[in-house]
Amino acid sequence: MRPAASKPDVRHLGLGWFVAISFVLLWVVMVPAALAAHGMVSMRVPRGLQFLAEFAPTFAAIAVTASMEGHQGVNALWRSLLRTKVSFRWYAMVLFVPLATQLAALEIQQWAGSVMPKADEWYEWPLTVALYLPICVAQEELGWRGFFLARLMQRCSLWIATVGMAAAWGLWHLPVFLAKSSGQSYLIFLSGIIPASAWFSFVFSRTRSILLCGLLHASLNAGLPNWLASLPDEDARLGFGIWIGLFWLVTIPVFVALREENAEWKQAAGPKPTARAAPLDR
Repeated sequence: MRPAASKPDVRHLGLGWFVAISFVLLWVVMVPAALAAHGMVSMRVPRGLQFLAEFAPTFAAIAVTASMEGHQGVNALWRSLLRTKVSFRWYAMVLFVPLATQLAALEIQQWAGSVMPKADEWYEWPLTVALYLPICVAQEELGWRGFFLARLMQRCSLWIATVGMAAAWGLWHLPVFLAKSSGQSYLIFLSGIIPASAWFSFVFSRTRSILLCGLLHASLNAGLPNWLASLPDEDARLGFGIWIGLFWLVTIPVFVALREENAEWKQAAGPKPTARAAPLDR
């Protein structure tokens, strides 16, 4: 009598299905919107539909988790949103590193004699962060960090996971930028995708907190993109360029930390490695 065949492990397929579903659900809406925005097709894609399409990563994460891990897996994914008990320094870091570098970029831009945006009231930035936080978590963080990055970390080193996330996450945004602005805006976004992804990997690998990743995302979006929106394109590009240069500089310690963890992973990995994430820092 033959022994019963063991059920094949197909969990690795979840990453591919997540990426496929996330891209299809967004691009089927945003590619026509981008073509219409540039006068290449005559059609109108409702703004509400475009907004809903950006929830594609969350839908993909829930669908793939339910298919491969069942009800318990979905519950675990939802519970990951509640992981908030981490050290205060992490909250300070994800909020004020983007803010400090963006304010510094404005100071350098002013010193260079460029046109400056109108100053906001001091309370507008935290209110904008609070507004963006649930949107960032619901649209992107649960899927890209809570599902995609978490499973990449189980399969490969943190450095490889960071680069893989940057590539997929960056390409996913392409039609969003083309529908709402221009190709130049997308190139600016891409120039900062590696340091941004490094920060997300560093924060998530040390804390496993999707909320912290959402705060980091909201903080990145709440300042300079709004402040420079009213400026002429040339001055806005200068401001973004200065900030991205500063952001690369402050990310150097994060790159070093990721490289050290990558070296530790290589040393610990056997012929068939399983990813080794950094210990939780609370």
